[in-house]
Amino acid sequence: MNVLKILATLFLLEIVSPLQKGHWIASSQNNSFVIKENKDDCDHYGTVYPENDQIDEECEVTINPLDINNFVNKIRSQEYHISLLKISLNFSEDTKLKVNYTKCTISPFEWIWTYKGENGGFQYLSLMKEFSYYSLSLLNHYTISMTFNLDLKGVCNLKIGDRNTTERLGSAFLKAFNQSFQHDREIGLRYGYICYISKTQMEYTMFMFSKYIIRPKQSMGYRCCQNQFNKRTHEDTISCTSDTIMIDNGLWWNFPYVMGWILFLFLPLLFLKYTEKKYKNFGHEQWLPSNPISFGNVLRDPFNRASGKICSRLLKIICILLTSLFVVIEVVSYYYYHNDFVVTSTQAGVPFNWITMAAGYSLSKDTFLTCFGGPFIALGLYYVSTAFLLCLPTDLSKFVDKGIDDKADMFTSLLTVDISTKAKLGAILNIHRQEGYKRLYSILGANIYMLVNPSFWNLGFQIQKRRFSGYILLLTRNRILYRLVLTAALIPIYLLICVIEWVLAIFLYGLPVVGFFIIIINAYYKTVKQAHTFQRTGSASIICGVVVIVLMFVCVAFDIYIFSLLFIESFIFLCRMCTYSFAGLIAYPDITYGYLVFTITVIIYVTESIQHVNDVYTHLFETVKNICKQMKKEKQFQAVPLISPDGRKMSISKPLFRYVVRYYRPLRIEILFSILKLTFIVIILYMSISILLTFKELSKMSTLTQAITALFICLIPKLWHMFEEKGDKYKEETKMDEIKNIVEQYCRCYIHKRTSTVIQDDVSAADYLDHSTDNSIPSDDELVVELLLDVDME
Repeated sequence: MNVLKILATLFLLEIVSPLQKGHWIASSQNNSFVIKENKDDCDHYGTVYPENDQIDEECEVTINPLDINNFVNKIRSQEYHISLLKISLNFSEDTKLKVNYTKCTISPFEWIWTYKGENGGFQYLSLMKEFSYYSLSLLNHYTISMTFNLDLKGVCNLKIGDRNTTERLGSAFLKAFNQSFQHDREIGLRYGYICYISKTQMEYTMFMFSKYIIRPKQSMGYRCCQNQFNKRTHEDTISCTSDTIMIDNGLWWNFPYVMGWILFLFLPLLFLKYTEKKYKNFGHEQWLPSNPISFGNVLRDPFNRASGKICSRLLKIICILLTSLFVVIEVVSYYYYHNDFVVTSTQAGVPFNWITMAAGYSLSKDTFLTCFGGPFIALGLYYVSTAFLLCLPTDLSKFVDKGIDDKADMFTSLLTVDISTKAKLGAILNIHRQEGYKRLYSILGANIYMLVNPSFWNLGFQIQKRRFSGYILLLTRNRILYRLVLTAALIPIYLLICVIEWVLAIFLYGLPVVGFFIIIINAYYKTVKQAHTFQRTGSASIICGVVVIVLMFVCVAFDIYIFSLLFIESFIFLCRMCTYSFAGLIAYPDITYGYLVFTITVIIYVTESIQHVNDVYTHLFETVKNICKQMKKEKQFQAVPLISPDGRKMSISKPLFRYVVRYYRPLRIEILFSILKLTFIVIILYMSISILLTFKELSKMSTLTQAITALFICLIPKLWHMFEEKGDKYKEETKMDEIKNIVEQYCRCYIHKRTSTVIQDDVSAADYLDHSTDNSIPSDDELVVELLLDVDME
């Protein structure tokens, strides 16, 4: 713990002070600028009425009548099933120079129009502008996009975002739509809203924090002009307001952000639990109690085979790159589909987290992670630093085990509880016999279980009580008066220290990521301390050792910080996709129901194809086991180890099963047929859906007809299974005889090779089950290698 205190002190002195100094300088230079920006560019003029301001006297904005007629005809042709109109403003070449926009305005030439009512889309104003992208176009069924050509008359200098320009544009569109919709059925369309996106005012402190943390909500909203019926004058009145309709404003959108942080804080436990399960394989066992072959094992096999430092380190680098996969996908998609939106948002100073990378290096470096040179440089440093830290140890499992302190000394603080006490209070048995990832998982779990044990709290209070009594006794040396005075003076301070100690203990033991961080730091500290270069005496060696330890501490802290930002952003990105897609399914079930059935069907077929691989070899394993039992009863080939009793379970020889798989059902052939079958299914479904989309018949059907049509199309690939299953009963006996011949052939070859005096030492490249890199292979394995390579089937 002393080492951690020294490192923390050095880190604060060397890193935090310069950063604070940099922020103080930035504060003095930019604080007045931010306040000025909020007052000038994001001015709040309240609710205004264009008719009272007489905005058309100096400058009048007119809309091309052909564009208005085109929109009206389109909405009537779709029987008024249009919820949202996305408007692109287009000015003529001679008037473009007169058009500008405030810094507070985002995507100034993209406006939207909507209305309230049964078919209206007023609820879209509370969604992100990119709702179509996140919902996979499910929410985009009743929205249309059009370009409106605008002309200017008079002395005009438009500045989109200010009061006068907002009134002119809003009044021009609302009057044009009001005059176009005069029928009784179109009454609701006359009272619409036309809006643009504007930055919302943010406090300077929150603005600075948003540069270094993930902000779950966008600091923007819609400013609108609306046409409403005035009950007093019995006339339509147009009004514009500077009050924004906040995007993603609600407690429900904070939920993914909170859940993302909770998952990150407990991520070491989840990852170690997954790793522990995957390490339980049959790679080093001689007998197989069950089928070891599955589709997942096939995918993991190349990574398990990766032997040597180069392959291992290359795999680690690939894993590091994958940690930013979803963030990269998000940034690339924003760059291609919403580039103007990101650029104007970044220019307006809206915190956009990692998405600011889509605006380019020069804009993003001043908006997110500024003290690291921007997100591009920070991400590059994360790649390099993490690759260095992960590639430095050759065996991560042993390296992590090195960071666990096994000392069982008497502890005098809640922060230094030894591993044995953790195991007892956390109800973890045999923790000293464990090693590697399993031991780390047990310790992190014991930390949490220990906190919910009342005995730990009782022990903590007893330690604090005895520690205070011991210090008082040491300072006063049995002088009663001094003891009373010193006790009365130190009790308030000591109580504060105890409270802080309990808070730190809860953070240390209750948050696995904190315990994992300390163990990793301790592992690097011991590695550096044991290095030959730093074991020499002398001040130079000590200084170098301290410098290296500090650099290690900074790198680990930086990597965990950047990884937390990547993880939270990725989790929010996936939650947005799920949330908006689910909203699209609920909002328009008459349109999305059929596509939902198709999607679920494809997922089912993919799952069946993957599970089929496991089922085939499970059935083969049981068949081989039954044949071996029968041969054992008939006392055939007793000298060949075929089957071994394992308690209540019967296990068969691993070399035998490998041999049968190779010559009866090779894995590569099974996977090839599964891929071909899945390709056939996808092609059939794709052709069927393409035909429906071409003739636009699915959207015209009722929900029941959609379901019947979708189910009928989804059942077409089942014809494949009908052809496959035809005649299986008659082929079963033939298959049994073929497998039995292979087992007998194995036994004859085994006996023949046993009696041979020379057995070549070779390694089969087709051994997909043997993950061991040890050269000391048992004799039976050597024999099976010869069988796999040299024997020809009769």
